[in-house]
Amino acid sequence: MKRVFLLAAILCCSFLAKAQKVDTTIYYGCRIKNDTTTYVGLQTNNNTKIPDCTIDSWPKFLGGDKAFYRFLAKNLKWPKTNEDIQGKVIVSFIVEKNGTLTHIIIVRSLGILFDKEALRVIKLFPHWKPAKINGKPVRSKFYIPIQFKMDN
Repeated sequence: MKRVFLLAAILCCSFLAKAQKVDTTIYYGCRIKNDTTTYVGLQTNNNTKIPDCTIDSWPKFLGGDKAFYRFLAKNLKWPKTNEDIQGKVIVSFIVEKNGTLTHIIIVRSLGILFDKEALRVIKLFPHWKPAKINGKPVRSKFYIPIQFKMDN
C-alpha cells in the first residue's frame, strides 16, 4: 500500500512540475540590420511566418568564405559512377546556438551517390559561428548549393 501511495505522489508531483520552456524558433530569410534586401520571414515553433525579422549577422563558416571553399575542395570527392552527371545538390541544415549543425537534409537531389557525398561533407564541417539577434546567438536555417562539375 505504501508503494502505491508513493508512486501516486510521484506521479502527481511530476504532473504539477512545470517544464522548462525551450526556444525552438528557427530564423531564416531574415534581413540584416541596415540592409534593404528583401526577406522571407521567420519560422516559429508552429512553422508560421512572422514578417518582420531582422538579425545582426548570418551564420558563418569559421574562417570565412575562403576557408569554406577550401574545406569543400579538400574534402569533396567525385562519386564513382559510370554516368556523366553534373549539377547541384542543395543541402539545408540548422545552425544551432552553439554552432553545431543539425537537421541536415537534401533539398534538391542530383542522384543518390552525389547526395550521399554532399551529406558526408556537410557532416564533416566544424562548428559554425551562429546567427545573432541583439548580440545573442539564435538557431537559423541555412542552404548550401554544392556544385558537381567536370573541368574540361
